[in-house]
Order: sequence, then structure tokens, then C-alpha cells
Amino acid sequence: MLTFSENLQKVFSTEDAYKGYRKMTRDLVSGNTLFDYDEDGNRFEITKKEANAKVRNVFLKLYGLDEKTVKSDKLRKRARKAHDDMVFEIMESDVDFKVNEGFQNDEWFDRFVEEHNIALGDDEEFETKNDIMLLVAEISGDHHDLTMQYLGENETFKVHTKKYGVRIGRDIDLILLGRVDYTELVDKISEAFIDNIKELCYVAVYTAAEKLPSNTQFNITGALVKGTFDQLIEDVQVANNSDVFIMGTRMALKKLNALSDINWRSASQKEDVAHSGRLGDYEGTEMLEIPQRFVKNDTSKKLFDNNMLLIFPTTDDKFVKLLRRGEVEITEKGENKADLADDYRSYEVQEEYGVATIASQFFGRYLVEE
Repeated sequence: MLTFSENLQKVFSTEDAYKGYRKMTRDLVSGNTLFDYDEDGNRFEITKKEANAKVRNVFLKLYGLDEKTVKSDKLRKRARKAHDDMVFEIMESDVDFKVNEGFQNDEWFDRFVEEHNIALGDDEEFETKNDIMLLVAEISGDHHDLTMQYLGENETFKVHTKKYGVRIGRDIDLILLGRVDYTELVDKISEAFIDNIKELCYVAVYTAAEKLPSNTQFNITGALVKGTFDQLIEDVQVANNSDVFIMGTRMALKKLNALSDINWRSASQKEDVAHSGRLGDYEGTEMLEIPQRFVKNDTSKKLFDNNMLLIFPTTDDKFVKLLRRGEVEITEKGENKADLADDYRSYEVQEEYGVATIASQFFGRYLVEE
């Protein structure tokens, strides 16, 4: 308790009380069973609605507000200017936890993505397990610029990172006023980061083929011909001495219907498909979906080419590399009029990360021309 601010000590009588509250907010954003404690320390189960109400009540106390004073814009602004840091510390921790949790039980992510999280003490460098002829698709800003580098076995490399942010303005005020639940805001922020990281990972895989030499044995453009496609599968298998899988958007994979009787997954396996991306198999070769997306702010353009089919070797090495640096942080965006909304101070929830892919030279691309 000696490290607690005076205001925090007014709200929590003991360190255990604070830890119990933090555990409750963590369970709340995770969807776990929720408990609270009475004055005698006895534990009892509470509902999500009750837990959100307690979060709001504690926030009011941390800001030195009550049900009457919170309705005053002037008093609320003053309170936030003095005490936002304490509330942001709680929110930063819960968003960070929620983002980490968002990749658990995701088979696609678990199968293809190697993550290093510097905040958790992981090494900043990645090591190659085999001779790698291609370092592919470092993502730069909103543009998917590609760089290439030749690496040998057991060489190390770093992934470049940049900061990404989610703007929040009056969101805390809406919680204090009881118009939005705490979980709604944490979920919205966390889902934005999770969605962005997943998109970068998908893009990193999809753009890998853009660095393959054109018009070669492993990079084919033309009409979809069964013999040519089957030969590409065999060439990738033989070159890597391993099984392979076919990856593409759902529309791209459906083009294979014209070549063979595709063994699609049954309706009862839809939930499994949603998590793993597995759609079925083409004559015994596994098919994996990359979820199609629109280009940001433009529903007229698709992010991925529905005419591209990729053939990758099946290996234990996760060829998508994700580096997350530091922890989630909420920062003020300044006092410029452009950064303000309705005369409110503007904040941004930030996280820093980067994605790159590595792949051997022996994977295939078939760009279908129709």
C-alpha cells in the first residue's frame, strides 16, 4: 500500500482489495465466471452486469466523482485531467491481456505464426532453421512493401516494428455516465488490434509469392489446367521432400472444383473451419483458407487476389514472424484543435508490432487467368 497514491488508498482499504478488483476486471474482459467479496472476505458469484457496475463505481471514486457531480462536464473534465493515469493503467493492462488472449485457440495462428513478445521477455531476434532463400513481405504502414534478403541456416534476423493506435475520446466519459460498459470499450479496442495483427499476418503470407521469379517452374500464370496444377504440387513436394498444402481465398480455392471432385468440409465442421481455416482437400492435398477482406475504407476493392493459389511445404517451422514490442500504452494526442473532439482531450491506445515472412525458394504460385 505504500506505493499506492493517496487517491488509490481512499478507494481500496488494502492491497488485497485492489488485487481482488484487478482480478475481477481481468475475468470480466475474459468472459470468466465473476466473483466479488463482502466485508468479511467471503466470496460470492456476480453477473457481468453487476461487475460492469462495480467497475464504473470504482472509476467514479478514483476520479472523486459521484452520481451528481459526474453529470457536470466541467467537473468531469477537471477530474479526468487529474486522475486519468490511474484508470488508464487498469485499462492498458486489460487490453494487453485481452489481445494476448485473442490468439489462443486459433489454429491458423498457432500453426503458422511464431510470436516474440518483448514485454514478456522473449528474444528480439528470430533464427532460421534451414537455408532460406527468401525473406519476404515486411509490412510498412498501410502499404505492403516487400523486401528480400538471403539467409542461411541458423542465421538470425530482426523484424521491423511500428506503432499502431486506436483513438478514444469521450469513451471514458461514456463509462462514467453509465452509457457504455467497461467491457464494450475494452472489447472494441482489443478486437481492433487483434484484427489488424491477423490481417498483417495474412498479407505477409499472401504477398510472399510476389518475390518469386516470374514465369518459372514454381510461378505459373495462365488458365487453370489440371495437369499443370498437379505438376506444380508435385514439384513443391519433391523439392522440399515433404507434404504440401494449398492456400488461397475461399473463391480461389473453389476454382479447383473445375479440376476435381473436391472433398469439402461438412456443415457440422463450420466452427472448426472458422478457427483453423481448413476447408477440405484436393485429391488428398489439404486446402487452407486465407479470409478475404476489403481494402480499408473501400468496399469496392478486395485485399487479396481471388485468382491466386499458393502451394506451401508442410514443415514444423512457422514461417510468419510476429514481433510485439513493449506493452499497450494510452497516450495523449496533444492539444491541437485537430486532435480534439468537442473540446475533449484526445487519447490513443497504442501498441507496437511488426510482421515478416520467411520461406524457402521452393513454394509455388498459380495465378489463374480466365
